[in-house]
Amino acid sequence: RLRPTIDISLLTEWLSFCGRHHKTCAQLNPVVPQGFRVIDCSTGSTVPVAWEEVAFPKHYVTLSYVWGTDQAGVESSGGTIPEPPPRTINDAISLTNSLGYRYLWVDRYCIPRDDAKVKHLQIQSMDVIYQHSALTIIAAAGENPHHGLPGVGTTPRKVQPSVTIGSRTLAWVPFKKHEILKSKWNSRGWTYQEGLLARRRLVVTDMQVYFQCQAMHCAESIQAPLKPLHTQNKDRMRDAVNMSRVFPLHTVGRNPAALRDRIGEFLQRSLTFEADILDAFRGVLAAYE
Repeated sequence: RLRPTIDISLLTEWLSFCGRHHKTCAQLNPVVPQGFRVIDCSTGSTVPVAWEEVAFPKHYVTLSYVWGTDQAGVESSGGTIPEPPPRTINDAISLTNSLGYRYLWVDRYCIPRDDAKVKHLQIQSMDVIYQHSALTIIAAAGENPHHGLPGVGTTPRKVQPSVTIGSRTLAWVPFKKHEILKSKWNSRGWTYQEGLLARRRLVVTDMQVYFQCQAMHCAESIQAPLKPLHTQNKDRMRDAVNMSRVFPLHTVGRNPAALRDRIGEFLQRSLTFEADILDAFRGVLAAYE
């Protein structure tokens, strides 16, 4: 059965294995756009810090989540995080810390609003921001930033259905792919490029956590040794195992047919403002240039 809280040691094991064996997931030296800012998760400060001021090693985590329609308790003045932060933001800060990272990028609070030029530049650089992050946390639970990340802190997970027969307990967990595809997160236009462009994804659903990088995928509900599931040199999972992944294995490339598929997938998503359609897909287009 799944634990009521996320098993941080398991997540760390996935990230560590990926870091040691997957050349395609190798940590990049971030090349960030002008005016790039991040949240310092170690200080509790509500003011994002400029990239030039962050400490080494200069690695950051990105958050992909649903903004929702109710903006109460979400907005703040002067580019700061409201106090207290929305639950999803607060849980993401906590999870970032627990995984050994210090800096977190959240679009709403880290993209400056008072400088139209810098704001536009950062929106145009979504491919760089997500591809260069050490990890993308995807909040695939709930419909707004107040839902939280189930299993982190005090945010509860859904109760796992189970039945006890004699001395045995049988527990049920939804198929991870269906759980993610049916989420509100998967229906929104802006989140499409965020999930697609990320090199390493940690997807938090109502019941479990799913991890997918460029070479493997793991679910909290399936505990299996990683080495036997990989090719001989451990640089990727075997083809038979890779078939059950959630995100495309090769997310972007030079193939025009692949770009056509990406456009088709994006057009199934919804946007609050139709005028955002190009900006919400601009990062994908940039990755294909």
